[in-house]
Amino acid sequence: MIKSRDVVPYLGLLWGILPLFYIIPGGNIIFYLLQIVVSLFLFLILSKKEIPTACLGIAGIGAVFFVQSGYMDAHQNFVLSNYLGLTLFVLNISLLISLVDRESILAFSRNFFIFSSVCAIIHIIFIKAGLISGLWGRFSFFGGSHPNLGGEIFAISAFAGAISMKKSSFLLLCIPMLISTYFMETRTGMIVIGLTALMKIIFEVDGELTKSNLLRRILLCMPIVIVILLEGSLIRGAAEEILLASDPDRGLATGFVSGRNYQWMQAWESFTLHPWFGSGMGLYEDSMRGAHNPFLYSISMYGVVGLIFWIWLGWYAYSLVKSNFKIFIFLLPSTLMLVLNDRFMNSNSFPLLFYFYVIQFGRFTSVHWNAEGTVLGRRVKFFRSRIRIRA
Repeated sequence: MIKSRDVVPYLGLLWGILPLFYIIPGGNIIFYLLQIVVSLFLFLILSKKEIPTACLGIAGIGAVFFVQSGYMDAHQNFVLSNYLGLTLFVLNISLLISLVDRESILAFSRNFFIFSSVCAIIHIIFIKAGLISGLWGRFSFFGGSHPNLGGEIFAISAFAGAISMKKSSFLLLCIPMLISTYFMETRTGMIVIGLTALMKIIFEVDGELTKSNLLRRILLCMPIVIVILLEGSLIRGAAEEILLASDPDRGLATGFVSGRNYQWMQAWESFTLHPWFGSGMGLYEDSMRGAHNPFLYSISMYGVVGLIFWIWLGWYAYSLVKSNFKIFIFLLPSTLMLVLNDRFMNSNSFPLLFYFYVIQFGRFTSVHWNAEGTVLGRRVKFFRSRIRIRA
């Protein structure tokens, strides 16, 4: 009998090579459709009979948003692609929740991380070969797509690697991602990957992560922090260059938010004009720029009804903190990307996989588990994990 750990890791491989699809015109749409077809095929061969309640929850929320936005957009800007995007998001995340179980989640994550790192290496080679053009003074991602897209994908894949790989291998494979994000000047991506690597170094402990050993690790880092603060002019100078502190459009003068504060204010004002049911997904189809924050996207498009999603996701996040604190520690840096992200519900790796990990690790109960999975057709033994996994 075929088990999920024998085939589901290939889904991680598919998610890992997503960046290469951007080379093809319309490749991202091809990927999303391929992802759904492959997932449905795996769903059938694994003879899945039960649908997790989390799938019903996200499907219900998606349906509410679909109908509500349709009613609001009927009076202004109805764009079919918005509704297709929402549908693809619900299908993709529901299939992932159904297929990736506690026996396969680390193998899925490991493949996703490894092949994301391979894509980062290919991206660097393309840049050096002159195959990647500039975009607003920065190197673009594959296919001329926005640099921030690459930062988002590599940021969430860093989390996937942190929970599924040994420290040395993880840190080595993070290097191409950091170099790629440096070329693209995706500062949030660099910070998230760097912080995730730092969390891996500090908090990767044998046995359960407790308050005592957590405090001990923090105290051990204090001398390093003090040295940096007192004698770190060189380090600060390098950090200012990497973070573009002197850039008039993206630097310190803008609070490092590159004009996002103006977009946040616009989204908030739109919410105050239509607080109950929002303005629909068509709100951002005219001259109004994106909200650049998923929470503001939700309330500006769906009003207070948009809070349903965050309350629902927050319940899983609370469960995650209680039962899988080590996972939460590694996921924490990615929340910075979430705050500054220009997407809410679509099928890009981020934030879809961020939501997916919060939900899955919030669902899994506390058990000790030695993770094993299948990678490229052969059984490999993953690091002995003391991460608490919920059944």
